Amino acid sequence: MRPMQSSTTHRPTRRALRPLAAMLALTLAASSPGLAQESAINHIRPLMQRDHFAAVVEGLTLDRDQRQLATLMFEDYLTGVETLARRVDDAANMAGRLQLNEVFAGRVRMGNVELREMQADVLRTYLECGPEADRLLQGFTMGLEGIVRDEQKSALPAALRDLRRATLLHPYQIGQDTFTYAGDGVDVIELVAAGRREGGELADLDAPVIDEALSSYAVQLDHVLQNHAAARRDHELRLRLADVSGDPEARSTHEQKVLDAWRALYILNRDTVQLVGSIVLGAKGEWAQRLWQDRFDRACFSWMYAPRTPDRQLDWIRANVETPPIVQAAELAYNEYLGERDKLRKEAIGILVEARLERGVILHQLTSKRDIEAAAGDLYTDLLRNSGSLANLDTSHAAEIEALLDADQRLTMRRAVSQRR
Repeated sequence: MRPMQSSTTHRPTRRALRPLAAMLALTLAASSPGLAQESAINHIRPLMQRDHFAAVVEGLTLDRDQRQLATLMFEDYLTGVETLARRVDDAANMAGRLQLNEVFAGRVRMGNVELREMQADVLRTYLECGPEADRLLQGFTMGLEGIVRDEQKSALPAALRDLRRATLLHPYQIGQDTFTYAGDGVDVIELVAAGRREGGELADLDAPVIDEALSSYAVQLDHVLQNHAAARRDHELRLRLADVSGDPEARSTHEQKVLDAWRALYILNRDTVQLVGSIVLGAKGEWAQRLWQDRFDRACFSWMYAPRTPDRQLDWIRANVETPPIVQAAELAYNEYLGERDKLRKEAIGILVEARLERGVILHQLTSKRDIEAAAGDLYTDLLRNSGSLANLDTSHAAEIEALLDADQRLTMRRAVSQRR
């Protein structure tokens, strides 16, 4: 369906969206949730944006008059978001947010006790954001339900499910490069779409049963999001408060609540991926099934798949070495490295998932062993051993690849590889 042509509806929407776009830019600029430049917009979740609104409108095939009404409701929603952000930021400033800016910029000194108290006071002001964000989005969806005609109502549940996926699940993907990310924003519907693109392991696979599985998944995912998203958001903030306040008992309580929400999502995603994998196995064989499973693992633990030294070395050799025997030898050494690295990576993923699912511990390489000794000390030891084995694997194969080059090439490659980290 073509977009609405009325300039009277488009212009106010663009004006209303400018302040929101500016706030979203600030959200992306805050590289760490612990930094002082954090503001209320970081905590307004769910947060509907223009593309989310446009998708809902298209999914419901609204007519011109309905679109105008929906646009007005969206503008009211944006006004509510902006008002909430200003009000909470004002409260955060009163609690000391601006002083924290000065402290973290190094312009003002503050004692640790006073700093922690002020951080906690500022964080508490953000507790209002989540429930109010829920209320604002609910107000929009209720208004939408009121303007659709009877013949359009059958499309409404799917449109709202898509909106909740976009606003409750997908924002977690922004943290996928951190050690604590374990598939928090993974959407199997997106994974299937990626696998179906040209050259993917699901391309040219005529399997309606996959679409049936995704339809069931979408409904189950919506239940998970509605049942857990708000609690997870609030407990994540309270977990940070417990860290700042130095309250280990509260920290444990809120961490378990966060894990409850993560567990519900991960199990649903894992089971759906395995179901699709069994279909792929029967249709295309083990190679496609392995690629599909690897796509899920990569989405859940993308930080594990960042390029390492041998990856960069081979890229450099392919681009700069014109001696075929040397390139071929490098390829052979690299392929051996890939096989061993894949085994270690799968082992590490298994350890991290077991720690979360079975032991109730968010485990990563930077975890203090003292903090998890009772619940997962053995898994922590296994994770450190795995990490050490991977580092040794990197070192040994990097040296093997370097040995194929002359002294000048090695020096040039080292410089190029170090600059790309």
